[in-house]
Amino acid sequence: VTLVYKNRPPFEVMIRLLGLDQNDNYRILYVNIREIETEILNLQMRLSEDRRQQQELQMAISQCKSAADLVDRWIIIKDELKKIEAELPNAGNGLAAAKIRQKALKDHEKEVAEALRQHFSRDKSDTSNWLDRDRDSLVSLQITINQRQGQLLAAYETCTERCRKSEMMLVQHQNRRNEQDGAIVGIVDAAYQRISATLHPDRVQNPSDQTHRRWNEVQQAYRILRNVQLHRKFVSSDSEAEFFREMARLQIGFVESEKAESQDSQLHSYAARPEPPSQCRMPVVIEESSDSTSRLTTVTMVIYF
Repeated sequence: VTLVYKNRPPFEVMIRLLGLDQNDNYRILYVNIREIETEILNLQMRLSEDRRQQQELQMAISQCKSAADLVDRWIIIKDELKKIEAELPNAGNGLAAAKIRQKALKDHEKEVAEALRQHFSRDKSDTSNWLDRDRDSLVSLQITINQRQGQLLAAYETCTERCRKSEMMLVQHQNRRNEQDGAIVGIVDAAYQRISATLHPDRVQNPSDQTHRRWNEVQQAYRILRNVQLHRKFVSSDSEAEFFREMARLQIGFVESEKAESQDSQLHSYAARPEPPSQCRMPVVIEESSDSTSRLTTVTMVIYF
């Protein structure tokens, strides 16, 4: 079946089928849902960015701590070497052991200096000799690293607090959205009951083919509008393309859930179970195309009756 709509999204058609366009409560909820979905989307984007910054700050703090540990170790090595050099003239029988200890400390110093050079030098072609640094320059470097680490810790705490507030606000908005979803379901159910009282084929004398088609359209509109996930998707996007894609995705999920339930039932006893109410299945989109010059949207779909 190929449907052509001109300046009239199908969602609005379904709203009119149930008479919701004349319902003041629904119109207010429609606007509120759009606002809350926009706020939730903004909060989610902000929270994602804050969490990314939080991870980067955590990594930078860890790097600063590693660099501070290396500088501390180097200062200790410098002190040990100075002490050994002062003891060498009077080492006596322990001269050989002192020189071995001195050589081991110098080798360790080279390793620490190379690790710090790689940590601070982004340019791998940097050939500056870090071994030329004296103890005073290392103490100055240690102070600089500690100051930087303090700044990063303050930024990390600020970012963590922002994440906490965003998470709290997101939970509050999601609770409001759940309340709105419940209100929408109640309004749609009431509208469907009101229409079914006059349009249901069993309550119409000699129903025509047009009455049956109208009733099928009402059933399909009711099932789609009552799906809060699909309802929010269209209200927040106002896009026919996204609406049809979401509807097709939900239809696939509905079919898969039916298969899962069928397989599940085979593993249990064949005790009598109540039959689920028959539902009008959603259409599955085959293709869609748009003509920007004539403002026409053509959608080809499969509709189940």
